[in-house]
Amino acid sequence: MKRLILFLSILALLISVCACAHAHEQAEEYKNDESFHWNPCDDEDCDYKFNKSEHAWGEGEVTTKPTSTKDGVMSYLCSVCKRLKQEPIKYNATPTATPSQWKNAFSLSKFNNVEATLVEAIEYDGVVNKREYKIQASEEAVYVTIITYENDTEISYDGKYQEGMNLWVFTDKNQKIEDITPTHSMSIMRPVSVLTDNGFDKLGDMFDSFAYNESTGCYESSAITIEGVGYSYKNVAIKMGDGNLLEIKATTTHNPSMSITVSYSNYGGAKPAPPGSQENK
Repeated sequence: MKRLILFLSILALLISVCACAHAHEQAEEYKNDESFHWNPCDDEDCDYKFNKSEHAWGEGEVTTKPTSTKDGVMSYLCSVCKRLKQEPIKYNATPTATPSQWKNAFSLSKFNNVEATLVEAIEYDGVVNKREYKIQASEEAVYVTIITYENDTEISYDGKYQEGMNLWVFTDKNQKIEDITPTHSMSIMRPVSVLTDNGFDKLGDMFDSFAYNESTGCYESSAITIEGVGYSYKNVAIKMGDGNLLEIKATTTHNPSMSITVSYSNYGGAKPAPPGSQENK
């Protein structure tokens, strides 16, 4: 029995030696995984690894800047094997603003190229009615959609896209721009009306009327009244970020009161996109 065990042990050793009897030749290209890189053996059936070491990540580069609505991307490249690693960057805005930043944030020219969402909400006899305006505006085109809700149920939809003097009117989300005949319109939609119709353009001269509230991260004032088209607003709260206007909240002075929230993003980066426009325009 002992001789048999010894024979089997020697046989197993000979098999393992023979299995790796070839001379390993280092391949020039690198292989890698999340943690390491190495030069493989030139024999594709051999898993021998030359020069195995951890990745040498560089300092990293911001390839996508974070915004108030979307994380950014930090990209790292291994200097040896060129593997790419990406990590999210959270948006950490500086919430306060100087008087000059405040005034600049309310400049009407800033809103000729912006994305914004305006929500009006009013509660009466236990029923909440809400209207949501979504605005995309560049220097060449404006796209506005209006969705009306009753107790969070959508009851109507309206969309308007204007490019130059032509106006397309949408009454359904599934409509495409090539299915609609544009009308010649002299009435130019203006994205700045989100500010001017509600009187919020006047806030640019009211920095001293607001106090910064660290707990809410907003500039707040209950001592001012803003006159808009058909409405007057009170209890105005303004959220800033890195010198940009992010959000305005206010309530109407009448009874029952209506709350309004205007959220801004993508200054200078808006690309109006009505249904079907990317493929057909």
